[in-house]
Amino acid sequence: DKPRSFSKDDEDALEDLGKIVAEELLSIQQNTLDALTGISNRRGFELLANKTLAYGDRLDFATCLIFFDLDYFKAINDNFGHEEGDTALR
Repeated sequence: DKPRSFSKDDEDALEDLGKIVAEELLSIQQNTLDALTGISNRRGFELLANKTLAYGDRLDFATCLIFFDLDYFKAINDNFGHEEGDTALR
């Protein structure tokens, strides 16, 4: 309840903790976002969907899901190459 000074060991421990937290956040991001598009991958979608549905339930909000599919995507890759396919996905 009173301000105090941190020792060098305390400062080092806090710095280490900050690095651990930053690495954990980066790990979560890398494991839940698609590197090409920057949108949620399956794991990320499931995490967000569960949180969103639970939030809607708590507040008694109706929720819905919009799904879309990119038809004939293979033809883009086959006819124009994977680089153009990546552009289409982005």
